Amino acid sequence: MTALMGALQWPIILTKLGYLIDSPWNNALDPPSTLLARLLRPITLIGFSLGTRVIFHTLLELAQSKASGIVQDVSLC
Repeated sequence: MTALMGALQWPIILTKLGYLIDSPWNNALDPPSTLLARLLRPITLIGFSLGTRVIFHTLLELAQSKASGIVQDVSLC
């Protein structure tokens, strides 16, 4: 039984490392923030959890493209 558990330990560790590398947080972050930065008009943004990260990176994209006056208010929870 010890040999079996030892043989299964590496695949389990690799599965957990794969989750860290291909994190859903990182996958969900890039496309929405870039798209949202292009589509915004004067608006108030309210974000919670993952939405907070998307709004934050959207604001970074807007700052880099020097698009001022698009976002009126931001509320991050």
